[in-house]
Amino acid sequence: MVGNAKRRSAAPDHEVGEGGEGGEGGEGGTPASWLAATRPVPAALRPYVRHIVGYAETTATPLVRVEHAVPYVPMLVELGPPVRLGGVSTMGSERSGAPATTFKGGFVAGLSERSTVTAHDGEQSGLEIALTPAGARRLFGRPLSEIAGACLALDDLLPREHRGLAARMADLADWPERIEALEGLLTQAILQATPRGPSEVVAWACGRIEATQGRLAIGDLARATGYSPKHLGVLFLDHVGVLPKTFARVVRLDALVKQLRAGGRRDWARLAAGLGFYDQAHLSGEVKRMTGSTPTILAETILGFAPPGDAAGDLTSFQDSRSSAG
Repeated sequence: MVGNAKRRSAAPDHEVGEGGEGGEGGEGGTPASWLAATRPVPAALRPYVRHIVGYAETTATPLVRVEHAVPYVPMLVELGPPVRLGGVSTMGSERSGAPATTFKGGFVAGLSERSTVTAHDGEQSGLEIALTPAGARRLFGRPLSEIAGACLALDDLLPREHRGLAARMADLADWPERIEALEGLLTQAILQATPRGPSEVVAWACGRIEATQGRLAIGDLARATGYSPKHLGVLFLDHVGVLPKTFARVVRLDALVKQLRAGGRRDWARLAAGLGFYDQAHLSGEVKRMTGSTPTILAETILGFAPPGDAAGDLTSFQDSRSSAG
C-alpha cells in the first residue's frame, strides 16, 4: 500500500510477522483471512484508474509489510483501523527518528522509487483506487511533485465536496455498492476536471515507458514528443511527480516483480537482459537501492501473496449489472 511511505495495502509484497510463531497468520505473515472484491473499471475511467479493489484482512498476529514502488498513485480509503506507515525497518524493528504515521480515513501515496513499510495489528479493510498519473493530476488538481515520495491524508487532497469519503463508504451495504459509488465519484471528479497543460502528451509518454517496460531511452522519448529532455522533465514533475528516468526505473522494477510473481525462473542474467539492465550487477544494484533487499530476497518475499489488482490470489469478482441489464 504505499511508496516512501508508499505502496498499497491491497497489493502487499514483503510480509514479516510481528511476534507469534508459525501457523495461521504466524511466521511469514500469512494472512489468516483475506477477501478482495473488484470488477473491471468502466471504459471512460480506464485512462485514469487502473483498478478499484475492496479488501478486508485479518491476521492472528500483528503484521509488517515492505512494499515496492509502483508506477501509479495508490489512493486508500480505510474502513478499519488505520495502517501504520514507516517507523519500522524491513525486519520489523523500530527505526530511530522515523515514527510511524497513520491517517484516519485513508491516504494518498505519491509516486516514489523507494519501498516503504506498512504495519497493522491484525486487521485492515478498505478500498484501494490505483490512479494513473493523469488521473491523480486531474482528481487532486495540483502538481504531483507536491506529493511525490510522501503520503498525505485523503481529505487534504480530495476536492472539498468529496471529503469524508471513508464515512460515506462505511455507510454503504457491501463492496459492490462501494465500488459503484466510487466509480460515480471518480467519473464526476476526473472527467469534469479541466486538463492542465499538455497532459495528453505526458500520458502518451508514460504509456510508451510502460509499453517498453522502462527500456525506452529518454532522449528518444523527448524527441518523439517534440520537447527537449529538460522540458519533458519539467512536464513530468508536474503531471507525474518524478522525472521520466525515475518513472522508467519504477516501471522496470514493477515489471521484474510481476515476472517473479508469475513464477519466472530466477535466471538473473536473463532477466537483466530482458528488462534492459546493463548486466546482472546493474539489476542487483537497482533492486538493492530501491527495495533494500537483494534480488533473491525480493523474489522470496513477494511470492507468498499476489495483489488483487493483478487479478490473482483470493479474489471475489462480482457481476457488472450494467453489462447484464437487458
